[in-house]
Amino acid sequence: MENVQKRIPRPALKNRRAEIEQRLAGFGLGRGPRRLFDGERVAATGATRSRRLRAALEGLGPIFSAFALYLSSRADLWPARDCLELATIADRAAATPADVLRGVLSRETGGVPEQTFSAFETEPFESRLLFQSHYARLNNGRDVIVKVVHPEAENQLLYDLDLLMLLKNALADLELNESAFKSVVADGRKNAHELNEDTKPLAVNWADYADGRVLSGKEAYALGFVDQLGNFDSATAKAEELGEVKDKANLIEYRQRNDLAELFGMFGKSESRALKVDLGVELPKIRAGRMYFLSPLFLY
Repeated sequence: MENVQKRIPRPALKNRRAEIEQRLAGFGLGRGPRRLFDGERVAATGATRSRRLRAALEGLGPIFSAFALYLSSRADLWPARDCLELATIADRAAATPADVLRGVLSRETGGVPEQTFSAFETEPFESRLLFQSHYARLNNGRDVIVKVVHPEAENQLLYDLDLLMLLKNALADLELNESAFKSVVADGRKNAHELNEDTKPLAVNWADYADGRVLSGKEAYALGFVDQLGNFDSATAKAEELGEVKDKANLIEYRQRNDLAELFGMFGKSESRALKVDLGVELPKIRAGRMYFLSPLFLY
């Protein structure tokens, strides 16, 4: 499959890189000329580093904003004040027009939408930075939620994915030291045990291995970093138990996994698809300090 970056005109990519570097430098987060955009000089003067980082990323478009929101969810990696600041970025965007939406649906389903849906609400019930969500009903009578990636966000991804590396210097001062990282691990496992006595306690020598190294499942289990080992079937059974599913859950795989699932669950290869069908089942709440299994087949 064609590499994504080969489809990007080099002059356009170069200009986008310069734009990102200039903005980061303007907020004191990178090298280059410190030129701010109109109306931003006052906000940047005397602001904390986390506030400057938030303002810089928020002005770089939906991909960088979404990445900032992802960082805000990683209290295990960043100080709480930085997570709280990044979390103030609004996860919303203007909805994709109905005529453009119909074109996306036709392209992704391989025909007119009516061939797939007996009912489809063209007005989204939410429109987030990267996608918008619609209530719909399949022709077999099943109610679903359809998530459609904003075309402009998908196009921006071609430029911004590899350019996220430009944030390295901006994030350098926010990293946790080794002591803080081990404190997060210890607190997380302690909290997990308080919530569920069946969790596996940390081994006596666990701190010797909490340094970012790669461990096998058996090694992680022996050290107390995970509570249970298993395969996809056992993970599915656990999910059904947590979700209090009475009957066997219906698992539907409808497209290939994407390379970018870790960051943006709906993007990936150069021919990434923009349609996602959610079966409308509310998943159980994720608890801090617990380890969860997700098969690559279900990372879109």
